[in-house]
Amino acid sequence: MSEHEYRLVFYGDDGGRLDEVAIRPDWEPAIEWARFSALRSLRLPAEASGERIAIRPVWDPRAGEPSVESFVVEIESIAARASSSFPIAYFRDRAEKEAERLVEKKLLRAGDPFLYAVKALRSPPRPIDARRMKFRVVETRTPFSARESRLSSFLGGAATAGDPAEEDFPFFVPGAVLEEATALCRAAAERGVETAGILAGYLRLDRSVPEAFVEATAQIPARHTRAEKEKVIFTPETWTDVRRVLARRNRGEIPVGWYHSHPIGIWGRESAEGSEGGEKSRARADGFFSSQDRLVHRAVFPAAFHLALVVTDPGDSAPAISCYGWRRGEIARRGFHATRRRRRGCGSQLKNELPRCES
Repeated sequence: MSEHEYRLVFYGDDGGRLDEVAIRPDWEPAIEWARFSALRSLRLPAEASGERIAIRPVWDPRAGEPSVESFVVEIESIAARASSSFPIAYFRDRAEKEAERLVEKKLLRAGDPFLYAVKALRSPPRPIDARRMKFRVVETRTPFSARESRLSSFLGGAATAGDPAEEDFPFFVPGAVLEEATALCRAAAERGVETAGILAGYLRLDRSVPEAFVEATAQIPARHTRAEKEKVIFTPETWTDVRRVLARRNRGEIPVGWYHSHPIGIWGRESAEGSEGGEKSRARADGFFSSQDRLVHRAVFPAAFHLALVVTDPGDSAPAISCYGWRRGEIARRGFHATRRRRRGCGSQLKNELPRCES
């Protein structure tokens, strides 16, 4: 996949070199984004087979090799070829984790700013030991299953929430789904815990644009979870129940994402006692995606079209809804479209007012 070994080089805020560490990058989010981008632009078919994937560094024009300015994911199938580029910001999460080790080694103080650069060193060829070649592992993946649809039919009457970036694909959520998720999140807050659920729907493709987009048609409460004040833990029983519900609905829906609550009203009530939750409430009352949220999204919702809604409940006013999703292999805050038209598969009747959506 990659013919290079990657390293992170750390510098202090003053430019002084702190350390250099070898890493094994998690390329899967970048590969997923490259595949999905190729589908959106019709450069690769959804059912592409016989893929060959290559990850190639792009050298910094000033420093030259081995300093990396960006990298490219190239995907070649039997019938077509596509590529996507990624900035070194892709390594940000890994750099933050490695910085924690620098703090443990007393090379950096907790909270101090730091800079990082990326290096790619050519890997030496590895000798093949025929005695150890007893079997071959073949990686398989589930191809995209996109339904042919007209994007314009979804845009009509939809209200845009948040701040969509130009490279973000459209995401449509009926008001009924937003209302149901908000009601469940508020009920959980009254019990003093977070809650979560799965967004079911369809991946759609309009070849005339061309563009792929996602439609959520229903929310499925995530039952059998372990709900706590500041997190929700999914269990195997949760996914068994979700699969059972989707089979019972029998509409060909797939999981397109998830939602969960941030009951900051609970955290805020504890601020008088100086709790950490109260500080979080005051600092991020406009909605946020925590490090724990990112771990769940990376592990359970890795497809480039998977999305997440966060229902932020202050307790003393209407909950706000914000949206997060993949963008060039990173999880970013993004916009979505709230629709009023009732579509097959939606839940309750729509009311006159949609829940408040954060921009």
